[in-house]
Amino acid sequence: MDELAQLGEAEVRRVHVWLDLWLSGRCDDEETLAPFTDALHADFTLVAPSGVMRERRQVIEDVEGGRGALGEDFVITIRKPSLRWATDDLLLVTYEEWQVLHGKDRGRLSSVLFLREGEDAQRLSWLHLHETWLPED
Repeated sequence: MDELAQLGEAEVRRVHVWLDLWLSGRCDDEETLAPFTDALHADFTLVAPSGVMRERRQVIEDVEGGRGALGEDFVITIRKPSLRWATDDLLLVTYEEWQVLHGKDRGRLSSVLFLREGEDAQRLSWLHLHETWLPED
């Protein structure tokens, strides 16, 4: 189970490092959406903190249009990643995503359902993500 927990945590961190760089505009000029889009399963869905459900295409469009939109002071930090449940082909991971925007911290609790793919099942594909705002101080 420790190996699966590490696999899930690494994937959560990998995608959020990319999002941090992309949304802040600190990414390389040659950077593409591929590290993000390749991570999302064809049937990916997102339940945003507002309660709105978005499909893969909509999420990709939002992220593509958000390159640099949040400014260079925008930062994402992942806290408390935890493997909650696993089968041979699915992992459920929870984590806190903290964002700093214009000097203010805002957190969300997220649950992601990963589909394990590939010959050795070491590739994780984001199947469903549900985000909820954490209470503000």
